[in-house]
Amino acid sequence: MRGKRISMHLMLQNGVSQQLLSDSTLADQGLLSRLLISAPESIVGTRFSKEVKPESVKHIEIYNQRIKQLLEMPYPLIDGKTNELNPRTIILNPKATKAYYGFCDHVESLLSVGKEFEAIRGFANKMPEHAVRLASIIAVVNNVNISEIKEQDLDRGIKLVQYYASEALRLFDASHISPDLEIAIRLLHHLQHTWTLDIISLPDLYQSTLNAIRDKQTASKIVKILEEHGWLIKVEGGGEIKGVRRKDVWKIIKEPYHETIS
Repeated sequence: MRGKRISMHLMLQNGVSQQLLSDSTLADQGLLSRLLISAPESIVGTRFSKEVKPESVKHIEIYNQRIKQLLEMPYPLIDGKTNELNPRTIILNPKATKAYYGFCDHVESLLSVGKEFEAIRGFANKMPEHAVRLASIIAVVNNVNISEIKEQDLDRGIKLVQYYASEALRLFDASHISPDLEIAIRLLHHLQHTWTLDIISLPDLYQSTLNAIRDKQTASKIVKILEEHGWLIKVEGGGEIKGVRRKDVWKIIKEPYHETIS
């Protein structure tokens, strides 16, 4: 659709995002390569009250005022049209052009089999394009009347797209983890950092740990994964937990161990 533009900011729950990133159909359509995805670690449990710095307030106010000015500007429309855009062309200056082609070659060198970007080849192919787009946004926010992108603007765009590439690599790997393995990893973290005892029984697992483990069948399946990786060791003859004698009991390995779950 000529003359139309769309930009979206979507926020997804972890389970939904994993389905999105592992969808081969969407990948084949090229949709995923057009997304700039970020999934920072949760800061829940560390969001303590603290005094706001005056300089932070000042910078936020400047930012808000600048975005407000940009939003209030009239759209660059085609003459005689009310809803068809005619944005001006912004070019790369000579130094930025040289840096752009250098970045293109750098990305290309990492696309072959066994290289860093092999797993995200679709996204990596569009990294130079993303870098220029991000550089343009940065440049226009600084000066809405610019006609060319400078090398420092492109450098900022490249730094941003390299961050998104690192996120894509990390999330690509995460999206290919099976749901059971993901639950096992979460359970291990819970047992090592929240569960206060060195042993645990099957009923404890589905009654007192994760919401994702709420029945004996699921608990047994997740325990098997942790057993296979050496993080749970079956206690012969069972044991007593919180005053209750249990038949199926496992010792929890809480110190660093030689094998990881993968």
